[in-house]
Amino acid sequence: MPSSLKTQLLKAGFRDVRLYVDPAAFSTASDATILTMLSSGPFVAISDLLASGFRRVIFDFHWQPGPSVTPGWGATDVINNVANGNTKFNRMVHIATIVAPALVSTYGDQVIFGLFNEWPPVAQFTGVTQAVQQASYYDSVRAVAPTLKVTVTDSDQGDIGTYLTLPFDFSHYATDPNTYFEAHDYTPAAFTPQGGIGGQGANAFYAQYLTVPFPPFSEGDTLASAEAASAALINADTSTSSGQKTTFISQVNSLLAPYYNTPQNVAWLQARFTSWVSLADSNVPPIPHYRFILGEHGCVGVATADNTRSYISPANGGGADLASRINYYAAVSLQARTLGISISTHTLEEDPYEITDGTQNLIPALTPAMYP
Repeated sequence: MPSSLKTQLLKAGFRDVRLYVDPAAFSTASDATILTMLSSGPFVAISDLLASGFRRVIFDFHWQPGPSVTPGWGATDVINNVANGNTKFNRMVHIATIVAPALVSTYGDQVIFGLFNEWPPVAQFTGVTQAVQQASYYDSVRAVAPTLKVTVTDSDQGDIGTYLTLPFDFSHYATDPNTYFEAHDYTPAAFTPQGGIGGQGANAFYAQYLTVPFPPFSEGDTLASAEAASAALINADTSTSSGQKTTFISQVNSLLAPYYNTPQNVAWLQARFTSWVSLADSNVPPIPHYRFILGEHGCVGVATADNTRSYISPANGGGADLASRINYYAAVSLQARTLGISISTHTLEEDPYEITDGTQNLIPALTPAMYP
């Protein structure tokens, strides 16, 4: 990261950096090689960030959704699997027990170890639940690094909604002040991924056909106008059959209906985050709010003069307009300040969610929304 961008981030108010690390790179390395790889790679970046003035770094163990960049070492490969005798899960735990002591001995409380970026959905676990597997993993790390700050999260990509619908057992972690609870949130699903190459879960493919402002109704839009706009994009797509178009229109409309009918606006986001953080208050003993981290959130932007898109262009030229992105980031920031939680924005420079302009400069209008 160039010094000019670090200066911009610090001036804007950013204090922590979440550093993406693909642990698959360590999958077959010896213990000594793992330590060498750490010192010559991620630790160089961490030391530079801390020396530049950032408060702390989240060392994000970011197992990729399968297929991984390293074949056979994606998120679904390393979770419990009776068929492979849990060998890859055990290998993941071993790697973490090499990394964790190195982190705490080198950086102390200036680093938080994110143990697993996004656990796969519950249905992908066999022989044991995600809760049991995470507790075992966590205990192994705690045995070798009892004071290291770490994050744990729920299954199904750590989505806030999963915390609210599947009971999370806080009891195993709640009394440890160095354990943080991480969630990711990319809602409203009709807004945040629109125009992107990706999207979220089952909605991933349909993101390219979404085109709405945030909050709903803020630009004279209605449910009918949004449905018509998306249908026009779908019908104009020459790569799809008539049957596919019908399916896609139905899927997109299933996202647009709750967006407008609820509506999924600032108040809706406030209620969603408040419900998540209320889990901290209802726990016995209560968990301080600062131990709740929104590890990822963000929305796709339009490729405009403010964002030149250095890597990929959103499908159909889509993505949220700048005014809507400002509204969205301001809403999330407000809830974080109100509730006393930490947030991490996805992402600094990776398209199409980036908050930089493609030339390693922050988009000027966005940062005041995050740090008013």
